[in-house]
Amino acid sequence: MVEFVPFWLGHVRRVVAEGSNDPVLFGRAGPDVDARAAGIERGRREPPARLMAEIHGAIAELSELLKTIDAAGWAARGRHLTQGVMPLGRIIEEFEVGHLEAHAAQLDSLRGGPEG
Repeated sequence: MVEFVPFWLGHVRRVVAEGSNDPVLFGRAGPDVDARAAGIERGRREPPARLMAEIHGAIAELSELLKTIDAAGWAARGRHLTQGVMPLGRIIEEFEVGHLEAHAAQLDSLRGGPEG
């Protein structure tokens, strides 16, 4: 989780900055795939408290970015390598919010459900 929030945040920023006319190509390719694997491996060695602090920081950064996006930014589109053209809202929902929700559900299931 620590790896993907900042990764997709960078793509969201780029789509907002560059995607008002033509959709901006985004997604994992080449070196990004290797960086993902390295991020996952790093997470296995880091203390959980440090990882949680990083996740909270990245989510706060995403939250702050969302507050600053104007109408033109929300109209921006990206072109995903396999999913095609996507509006900014869908990019955020699928690659940040939905992704975080899926991992939260996984963690809940490991500890026995939402009430723990």
